[in-house]
Amino acid sequence: MIRQENNIIGLITAHPFFGTAEVDRLYKFICPTSSGRDDDPKLNPAVDLDLSKLGCEKVLVCVAEKDRLRERGVAYDETLRSGGWDGTVKLMKRS
Repeated sequence: MIRQENNIIGLITAHPFFGTAEVDRLYKFICPTSSGRDDDPKLNPAVDLDLSKLGCEKVLVCVAEKDRLRERGVAYDETLRSGGWDGTVKLMKRS
């Protein structure tokens, strides 16, 4: 059997959404073992101990001026820059 590795070069996140301190009831329903809050690494990259192992070289984070989730996207950009990940991150802001 021949095995091929997938080499993902980049990741694009458009209007990324991550959890808050309040319980996300839908996420909690889908993943009952999760707290459903921002202490879960799947809902908050800033608490992910494996963030430095992100499997790509580049990330593009896209946010929009009037998007109510804009600050979460900006926070994701900052988390990637300061979280020990060795890749390149670019924040694209659109008005």
